[in-house]
Amino acid sequence: MDTEMYIEKDIYVECLNDIGMLEIENDEFFMSPYIRGQRVIHKVLPMHIMQTIFYYTLTLGEFNCNEESVLKTWDSRNEDRFSLEMVCKRWCSIIKASCRSLVLSLNNLEANTFRITHFTYLKKLEIINNVNNDSDYSDYDTSDDEDTKDYSNNDLYYDYFDQRKNITYRRRKRVPNKNSDKLARCLSTTIQLSLPNLSTLNLSMSNLKERHIETIKSALASNKNIKKINLDGCPIGDQGVVFLSEILESNNTIRQLDLQSCGSINGLEYLGRAISNNNTLEKLIWSYNQSNYTSVICLSNGLRNNHSQIKSLILRACDIEGWGALSLSDTLAINKSLRELDLGSNQLGDAGAIALASKINSHPSLSILDLSSNLISTEGIDKILLSIQSNKTLTNLNLSRNQLDLSIPLENLTSSLELNKNLISLNLSECDLQNFHFKQISIALQSNKKLKKLNLSKNNFTIIEPFITIIQSNKNLKSIYISKHKFKSNELFILLNHIFKLNDSIKLDNGEVVNIDIPSIVHQLEYIDLSQSHDPLTKNIILLLREFRKVNNITKIKI
Repeated sequence: MDTEMYIEKDIYVECLNDIGMLEIENDEFFMSPYIRGQRVIHKVLPMHIMQTIFYYTLTLGEFNCNEESVLKTWDSRNEDRFSLEMVCKRWCSIIKASCRSLVLSLNNLEANTFRITHFTYLKKLEIINNVNNDSDYSDYDTSDDEDTKDYSNNDLYYDYFDQRKNITYRRRKRVPNKNSDKLARCLSTTIQLSLPNLSTLNLSMSNLKERHIETIKSALASNKNIKKINLDGCPIGDQGVVFLSEILESNNTIRQLDLQSCGSINGLEYLGRAISNNNTLEKLIWSYNQSNYTSVICLSNGLRNNHSQIKSLILRACDIEGWGALSLSDTLAINKSLRELDLGSNQLGDAGAIALASKINSHPSLSILDLSSNLISTEGIDKILLSIQSNKTLTNLNLSRNQLDLSIPLENLTSSLELNKNLISLNLSECDLQNFHFKQISIALQSNKKLKKLNLSKNNFTIIEPFITIIQSNKNLKSIYISKHKFKSNELFILLNHIFKLNDSIKLDNGEVVNIDIPSIVHQLEYIDLSQSHDPLTKNIILLLREFRKVNNITKIKI
């Protein structure tokens, strides 16, 4: 039975009266219509039916859906939430018991600090500081309308003498903004409550500062359930990192710590010391924070400790230079737990790349390496490619946005892809690759059986023959990106016919007939990016794309 329920104050009660289900006693005359409606629903519907109805609502109409796809976010901004609470408190309790992810604003956190324990299976808590003007201090009163100001309270205003105008003004004092202080106190209390399933704490939108980290420090240090803490974008500075380092030294539960863009300069120095005494932290995100050579040395020393369990280290845009890379490479020779190393958007140069390459070839666990945008030229890239020939663990390698020196040959490009047996994803976009590099790659892919994703976008390719060689000989590649190409329209038309396997002969715009050997096309590509071609699409290409869409459900192409 399909049922729609509209909740309105008097209409709802009148509907129940019409069907003879509402009995109002004299002592309940002034009771809210919502409460009276709740009582009637409790009498009419058994508890198990109410649970079924609301489970159906939460799963968006799918009774047999996977539990992970259930809508379990009890967002404070959810308009339906308030209606549901008013209809039936028991239904509200069912939703709370099913909730896994909770988002609270400052005001809601303050009001529900102790009620949060009703969310029995809560796993993720996110706090949003949505109060305007949440800086450390309130602004000066700079209004030009003197009639609207009240100068009677000397505690709020002070005298300011403008020497240029030789005039004395009264200005509003800057007073501490206590919104974030209130949030930190409520958060500290919440962390100390009994929430056995709470494992993720997202504070990236809370705008917490160093003094707030000090407020919640003792609560976090003693908590035994929270495994992931996200402070992305919170301006906690060096002192805030000091407090977090003290937490890591005493807490053996935290597995992931996100501190990117936290306004720290020497934070790695403190974190390195904490990591040397911590045996549980597995992922550290430190991107977009300045890190001098001394800080990188301290981090490296911490990673060399036998107790270190760091598996993922994200250090994007941290101003790390060649000497820092040298220190990290020495660490790779000792640390055997690291699986992901992201050094993108730094300043490693060829010296740093060569230092890392010398340790990559024998590292027993490293599987993801990002060296994109690092001022690496041909010499450094060639050494990295040489190192992966013997590496047995690396699956994802990103060398994009590093410009080759075309006066020096890239000797190991072909052999690295032919000999490597584990690489799944390779990114060489924006590296100033030329047509002869494209031919080298196509030759290597004839024997490569592992690579599934290849990004060659924004290079200088003008010929299609290497691409045709790839699709004729390689059936393992699933995605290839060659956007911003410089193929001519006729060549692109020929390439598309090879990709689509639609015709054995085609007629070009100039009247030339080209034969295509369809049986030799073995590719199993699922996605091809040929977007932003140099020439506008011709009528032949547009018609071909339309025909392709009708018969092909596997390969997706962007053009």
